[in-house]
Amino acid sequence: MRIEAERVTLAPFSFRDAGLWFALARDPQVRAHLGGVLPVVPRTKAFVRDLRLGHRGCLWCVRDNGRRIGLIYLTPTRETGTQELSYLFRPAFWGRGLASDAVSALLRHAKQTAPN
Repeated sequence: MRIEAERVTLAPFSFRDAGLWFALARDPQVRAHLGGVLPVVPRTKAFVRDLRLGHRGCLWCVRDNGRRIGLIYLTPTRETGTQELSYLFRPAFWGRGLASDAVSALLRHAKQTAPN
C-alpha cells in the first residue's frame, strides 16, 4: 500500500530502505536536536527490524519522484497509548514543505483507517 500526497509518496518501510535509516541516523545535521548521531550497532539494527515488523509503530519511507528522501513514523506512547508522529529527512530536502505534505498525508491515512 502506498499513500499518495501532493508532492511525495509514502511507501511502507522495507529492508531496502534501511540504508536511508542508517544514513539519517548517522547525519549530524539531521540528529542535531535529537540527542546526536546514533551508532550503527545491533541495537539500532534491532530498532529498524522492530519498526519493519510493526512492533514499535508504523514506519514509512518518503519518496520524491522515486528518490528516498526521508522517513516518517507513528509510534505508540507508553504513558497514554496515543500515537507520536516523527520524521527525518535528508537535509537537501529541508525547507520545501515536503515534510508537511508527508505529515498531512499520514495523518489523513491514520484517521481514515483507525478503528472506530
